[in-house]
Amino acid sequence: MSIRTALTFTQTLSNSSSFSLGLSRYYLRNQVGAGMKSDMIVTPYRYDIFLRYIVDGTKNWWAKIQQEVYTVKGDYTSQVDKIHLFKAGFEISQYDIISDLVKFEPQRTYFGKTVENAPLLNYSSLYEYFPRMGSAFLQDKIQFSRDGSILSLGVRWDFMDPRAERPAVEYIPSLSNPSEFVEHYTGLKKVTVKQQFSPRIAFAAPTGPDGMFYVNFGYYFQFPLFDYLYSGITPAQIQSGSRSVLAGNPDLEPERTIAWELGYKHAINENFVGSITYFKKNAKNQIDSKTLVAFDSKFAGDYGFATYVNNAEAEASGIEFVLSRERDEKLSGSISYTYIVTEGMSETANQAVNQAQWGFPIKAKTFPLSWDQRHSIKLDIEGKLPYDVVANFVLWYNSAKPYTYFPTRDGFTPLDSTKDFVPNNYRMKDVVFVNLKLSRIFLLGEKAAVTAYADIRNLLNTKNVKWIDSNGRIGGELEDPSAYYDLRRVRVGLSAEF
Repeated sequence: MSIRTALTFTQTLSNSSSFSLGLSRYYLRNQVGAGMKSDMIVTPYRYDIFLRYIVDGTKNWWAKIQQEVYTVKGDYTSQVDKIHLFKAGFEISQYDIISDLVKFEPQRTYFGKTVENAPLLNYSSLYEYFPRMGSAFLQDKIQFSRDGSILSLGVRWDFMDPRAERPAVEYIPSLSNPSEFVEHYTGLKKVTVKQQFSPRIAFAAPTGPDGMFYVNFGYYFQFPLFDYLYSGITPAQIQSGSRSVLAGNPDLEPERTIAWELGYKHAINENFVGSITYFKKNAKNQIDSKTLVAFDSKFAGDYGFATYVNNAEAEASGIEFVLSRERDEKLSGSISYTYIVTEGMSETANQAVNQAQWGFPIKAKTFPLSWDQRHSIKLDIEGKLPYDVVANFVLWYNSAKPYTYFPTRDGFTPLDSTKDFVPNNYRMKDVVFVNLKLSRIFLLGEKAAVTAYADIRNLLNTKNVKWIDSNGRIGGELEDPSAYYDLRRVRVGLSAEF
């Protein structure tokens, strides 16, 4: 259930300036699982002898989440003169977040097999916090009348106050077994306010009657999810011994990104326009998890600890070419080609915890991320056929995405235990889609019209692969049909306008 209420006041101060002020409240409540928390009985799944299917047990997951947000927001705009357009604004939000989660998951190998008789992993947490966050910005858009160039200069300030204390917890190697850790709670430490100033620059200038050069540069950042900050860290939960496998860290830094693009656009003639754009994005302080679990540990009970940290980073860069045909009623469209490389140190915030559970480490070096799609081509054409039929033809080509080839014979140990685990070391198959839509409008009087259409997706009925397991099998051990994108689909219908 969600409820949003808002009040906005706008005032025109003069012919060239105005401001607005807004107040809003947003309320959200979600629940996972039926009944009360006390009614939940933790019952591990039971599997068939091949560990393929669940034959008994319940899903050990119950959650009740409530969030209330009060926001005040203001904006001011002024056309100072013919050249400068000035904007300023602010936004401040106060949160009230309550999260009650009971979640137990079975331990699994990297290959998806459940480890029978192993203790369940406890991801439960209970917290209520009142964080604040806000932002303010200044922007000046400058338009030079002499040549039509536009320069936009701006700066944005963002802050987040988690309003929390971080447990000061030490994990000391056990005297009886150095690979095990004993938790020692020593108190609380107040976390700091996180903030950042982000400059933004955009510039566009004509290079003649038919060309334009443009560049964009900016700093961007994103605050962590509240679960990454608060889950499993309350003193009551720690002292009760019901510690979560993966604890939050309210001292996390925001993820910071530096992005820029450089491009040129040229009108070849009255119908064709071409452009070329180079772009690059570097992300740091991405969320990952750090574990003190020994790699031969079963990662359960009091034998492990993990928390969220800032250490992962990623980089994406590429170039795009676009040729489009415009202002032509009979035939229009575009063709584009994009080359992009996306590499990083981690793909998910829980990656290190999963690797510890699986029993092998990963080398600290960059690798292609799962969405690293080097080559993409898109052709989009729309034209008029005889009898007033309009045809839209779309072709997508995407080169193969990576996946991790790390085969196993039994689902528990690698086929070659001497081989290092390297994520995304193989590639799947190329993906090709051809879509066609035909439509015709029939007029029914002066104001009414009926459109008949036939929409065909994946016209060539291509079996495009979506995922492959670590043994190189499409759809995995059970040959899951969802490992393929949809085959040919045809929709025929009518739509009316009155």
